[in-house]
Amino acid sequence: MIILLTVCTGNICRSPYAERLLQAGLDSLHPGQFNVTSAGTMAMLGHEMDRRSSERLIAAGGDPTGHQPRVLHNVMNVPYDIVFAMAEEHRADAVKESPRMLKRAYSIMMFAELFDMLAADPASELVRGGDPASVSKRWKGIGVLASRVRSRIPLEDVTNFDVPDPYKLEDDAYDRMEAALKPAIYRILATEELVSTQDPGGH
Repeated sequence: MIILLTVCTGNICRSPYAERLLQAGLDSLHPGQFNVTSAGTMAMLGHEMDRRSSERLIAAGGDPTGHQPRVLHNVMNVPYDIVFAMAEEHRADAVKESPRMLKRAYSIMMFAELFDMLAADPASELVRGGDPASVSKRWKGIGVLASRVRSRIPLEDVTNFDVPDPYKLEDDAYDRMEAALKPAIYRILATEELVSTQDPGGH
């Protein structure tokens, strides 16, 4: 099982949207191979998913049913293969909670860029193929590979990959959130679909 975590602040707007949309897409590509969960650095325990995020998630094909916010600190004992942070501050918090995540935690928009870079480079060590063994090996090793190409992104551009927080703002803030987040998720899914069609023994 490949275990992924999405992280934001309250765990009611951005990270559950990413969690459920990623899960739906990955289930379509590789049924039963991925488990995506979410958490918040200051999770709003006892709340449901934010209504406006939930509405946008449903429209995109995800299901918000049963979401319950979780505190990041309480779930970092799990050996996640990748942590998808909604912003650089959340990535830093995940690494602080679990230093082993240093090469496994990325802002989700940056990861979409790095995954593309790896897939487009025939010399990269990215594992290709759609069989269960290849998919598992790809995602178990993708964090280290992504860390090798991360240096191509200027340090001053890091916060340009943050998904804006819409909480308690107007509807257009939720539109901006989705306009940043949904394309990143679709890009990850599209790249995964592409490399899944490629020969595991070649490129």
